[in-house]
Amino acid sequence: MDFLAITKIAPSKAEARRLVQQGGIQIHDKRIDDTNFLVTISEFESGKGCLVKKGKKSYFRVKIV
Repeated sequence: MDFLAITKIAPSKAEARRLVQQGGIQIHDKRIDDTNFLVTISEFESGKGCLVKKGKKSYFRVKIV
């Protein structure tokens, strides 16, 4: 929830929780349905960053600088 709220993918933690519970979040084409899922540094190791999909049409690439 914090990851989605900090990166502004979701406007709040409550909205992030709702999106995850309804299956509206995917990280690297893997549906996230566990509200306790932790985004780790291994998600960013590809060099391209972490690809996050919100719904069907919103795509976000999150990079660590």
